[in-house]
Amino acid sequence: MRAVTLDNGVERPILGFGVYQIPSEQTEQAVPEALAAGYRLLDTAAAYRNEGAAGRAIKNSGKLWISDTGEENARRAFDEITPAANQIETHPFFQRTQYQRLRVERGVQIGSWGPFDEGRNNLFTHPVLSDIAQAHGRSVAQVVLRRLIQRDVVVIPKSAHADRMAENFDVFDLELTDDQLSRTAGPDTGHSSFLDHRDPAMAGRVGNLRLTD
Repeated sequence: MRAVTLDNGVERPILGFGVYQIPSEQTEQAVPEALAAGYRLLDTAAAYRNEGAAGRAIKNSGKLWISDTGEENARRAFDEITPAANQIETHPFFQRTQYQRLRVERGVQIGSWGPFDEGRNNLFTHPVLSDIAQAHGRSVAQVVLRRLIQRDVVVIPKSAHADRMAENFDVFDLELTDDQLSRTAGPDTGHSSFLDHRDPAMAGRVGNLRLTD
């Protein structure tokens, strides 16, 4: 596993496992499988509605320990401290390279959510990505992940299937050439596939969301 060092000196794996949109009952099975595959960075949130299941799976695994948790400790940790990392939408159709350069200047490590664009834009059959994948005898998913890793982007793919977890993790002996990296820049549209946070109407809707049990 390769790691990146955040501005606060903490090392973070460059490849993690996400549980977004995985139902709670599957999360308790998926997280141990991800840990068994080698993942040590897990991405979860209260908004995913499976945070409790992920926590139980971590606790039962005996592999990870978390200290200084809780609302007040978290609030103190964020008091006038520049974030060391920022997770944003980043994938072949919205690559965010200029944003990444800006974040690097500010000492903020970016991470990718939605690295596969949830299959939009025919990502898994895209001709450029498919051609590169075929040249290496790999999958399009592996090419996408490796492209982000070679950009020094922390990437959080999710899957409920153990074989795909293993496939997504098996990218550290893959190296894209400079020409292939240049070609993968072609699909970038410069636009979000999900929502534009700069749109006042969209920002208003997001800001008014409330979580309920």
